[in-house]
Amino acid sequence: MFGEIPDCMFLDVPVRLSDSGHAHITRESFNPMTLCDMIINNIPCPKKNSKRRFRQTSVELCATRKGKIYRIILDKEYTRCIDSFAYVVNHVEPI
Repeated sequence: MFGEIPDCMFLDVPVRLSDSGHAHITRESFNPMTLCDMIINNIPCPKKNSKRRFRQTSVELCATRKGKIYRIILDKEYTRCIDSFAYVVNHVEPI
């Protein structure tokens, strides 16, 4: 687990960043605070015809940045380091 994004909440639950989520935002050249802003200011995701590739319990958000739409996948998981549930960003991709 990469770590908590300071002061970032989604539905009053802390947001953490997984190792793969960190790799995705690094590849897209933005930092965790930018990701937090994207989570807070999410938009409805465009309709898609493909089958869902993620768990049924995952939360799918979309957000825009520099003219691109990004899909953000969050999973609610129990984290021992904060002894509570948190939303973990596992995937970020442009669509």
